Amino acid sequence: MYKRVLLPTDFSLASELAAETAALEAQLHGAEVHLLYVMVTAPFAPVEKDPQTDQAQIEPEIQATIHGELERIRREKLSDISQVKLATAVARNAALGICDYAEQQQADLIIMAKRGRSGLSRTLIGGVTEKVVRHAPCAVLTFRTKAYE
Repeated sequence: MYKRVLLPTDFSLASELAAETAALEAQLHGAEVHLLYVMVTAPFAPVEKDPQTDQAQIEPEIQATIHGELERIRREKLSDISQVKLATAVARNAALGICDYAEQQQADLIIMAKRGRSGLSRTLIGGVTEKVVRHAPCAVLTFRTKAYE
C-alpha cells in the first residue's frame, strides 16, 4: 500500500506521461502525490539552504516559473487527486535531488518515465532514471516512453 508517491518532473512530455500513471496509482491506493522539480546547479557551486525550511534558495522569478509549471501539471494531470504537494529542490544532479527528497519525505514509490537513450549517449550522459533506480530509498516504477523517438 502506497501512502506517498513521488513524481519527479522535468516538464517534458515523458514526465507528463508519468504524471498520468502517478494519478492512477494515487487513486488506487488513496496516496498523496509529491510533484517535484529538481533544479540542477553547477557541479562545484555551493548550495545554500534556508536553515528554517531546509529548502535550497531559488531566485524568485525562476521559482515563480517552476511553480506555475508544477501548478499546470497538477491542474491538467492530477486534478482527481485530493492531496498533491508541489515541491522544488536544488541539487548537484537530478538523481541525487530525487533520492534525497524521497528519503526526507518517506516516499513509498517513485514514478518516472525512462527516455530510452542507448549506446554512446547513455554511456556518456548516464540516465537519471537508472541512477534513481540504483539509489532510491523506496520502490521505483519506471516505464519506457516513445515520446522522444
